[in-house]
Amino acid sequence: MSRGRCAVPVTLEEAHDLLWRQRPAQDASPGDWAAFHRHSASVYTQTSEVDQRHHYEALQCAGLEIRKAEDIERATRGEESPRPE
Repeated sequence: MSRGRCAVPVTLEEAHDLLWRQRPAQDASPGDWAAFHRHSASVYTQTSEVDQRHHYEALQCAGLEIRKAEDIERATRGEESPRPE
């Protein structure tokens, strides 16, 4: 994004900013939130490949987003989370 013409973030900070602007409304459906978290995981994974200073932090963010999506999907199916709260 710092190059002005590319919509893919090149730093972890840009990824955070982009995803903050793309967040669904607070009252969005669980499906919308799960899709957002999966999209966020993809953005963080891509960012980890170009922002080497924050490679592992971006991968951690991706992992957290995947877990959030899985938790939402599990909850909508009526299953309990396998992780302790």
